[in-house]
Amino acid sequence: EKIRELNPQYRRNIIPATPEKKYPIRLPNDLVITFVTLEDSIAHYKDSIFFASDFQPNEPQNYKHNYFYSIDEKNSKKLYYTVKQGDNLGFIAEWYDVSVQKIKLWNDIRRSLIREGQKLVIFVPKSKYEYYKKINSMSFDRKQRMKGYSVSKTATVTKKDITIDNKSDNYIYYKVRNGDNFWSIAKKYPGISNYDIMKLNGITDEKSLKPGQILKIRKKQ
Repeated sequence: EKIRELNPQYRRNIIPATPEKKYPIRLPNDLVITFVTLEDSIAHYKDSIFFASDFQPNEPQNYKHNYFYSIDEKNSKKLYYTVKQGDNLGFIAEWYDVSVQKIKLWNDIRRSLIREGQKLVIFVPKSKYEYYKKINSMSFDRKQRMKGYSVSKTATVTKKDITIDNKSDNYIYYKVRNGDNFWSIAKKYPGISNYDIMKLNGITDEKSLKPGQILKIRKKQ
């Protein structure tokens, strides 16, 4: 289940592969060493069964609905969030106290690419519907303050400054510019990798960056 959660791009129990192309699987960080140690035995686990010519994988029925976070219709209510310039799924998930995986499921998003003006379906507890409903009309600064982040009054997401550095916060907010990629951005912050930035912002598609998008980057202590 954890591997499925970390790899939402694979919609069923099958990871496709061809001689011409390999498909990666993301594993939990704390299990990577264990995987490397046991890689041979894992690769050959029941290979006489799984690699038999007549083997047919058992794909669960209604996998999308049953596996990924079925909705508690009795206690949940649907609302819509309109994507603003600089938004990403990591920010939106944090504002609504849900996971990126849930938002991707509810909106049939295969990667992490969203566009300005896109309407996203969000399910929230009925008891807090009015609280979450207000988020759609809030400014970026207000949404960040709502989550406990201090946003500088002299540097906002609408300015042309490259970095929005909040002195009392543990994060730096970076505004993506034309020509940026995760690797070039990470180079600006020693000790930070492109993977660190993608993970913190809930991004799995490295090609999904757009000019004007705001990335949250953890400060090195």
